Amino acid sequence: MVPGFASGEDAQEGPACKAFLTALEPSQHRLVFSPALWAEWERHAGGRERWGRKWWVRMVERERIHFVSPAPDVALRDALRETAPNEDAADEALKDAHLAEAAHETDMTIVSHDIAAAAGHFPRAAAVVAWLWRIVWFDPVMRPADEAQAWLRNGAKARQQYRLGYGRR
Repeated sequence: MVPGFASGEDAQEGPACKAFLTALEPSQHRLVFSPALWAEWERHAGGRERWGRKWWVRMVERERIHFVSPAPDVALRDALRETAPNEDAADEALKDAHLAEAAHETDMTIVSHDIAAAAGHFPRAAAVVAWLWRIVWFDPVMRPADEAQAWLRNGAKARQQYRLGYGRR
C-alpha cells in the first residue's frame, strides 16, 4: 500500500488522514515508501507534527514500512505528458507519477487524497499504459471513516469502485 500525503491544510483533510493512519496501525498492512514519498512525509505529515513522528516510529519498529526505489517509468511519464490537456495538468499529473511507479512495483494500491488529480490524469494515460487500470486508489478523505476502517479490516481488497477511472472505461 503506497501512501500519498497532502498538506492537511484543509479542515477535513488532516483529521481524515490521521484517522486512516490510526486505523491502519493495528492492521497487518504495510506501507511502501520511496525516496519521493519520504520527502512528502517529511513536508506534510512527519516533519512538523509530533503525532506523525510517533506514528512513524511505531510503524518502523513493527517492521510495517517497506522501502522501494522504483526507477522512473518513462512510458508512464510520457503518457501523462502526452494525454494531459495542458502543461499545468501535465505538471500536476507528473508530481504524482512516483505514487503509481511505487504501486506498480508493489501491490498496485495507493492511499491518497490526490484522487481528483488521479481520476482525471491517470485514466487518460491508461489508454497508453494499460497497467494503470489495475491501480486501486483509495481516498481516505473523500470516503467516510467507517468505510475506510472496514476496507482495512477486510484486507484492503481491490474493489472495482476504488480502481482508477472506475466507470470511465
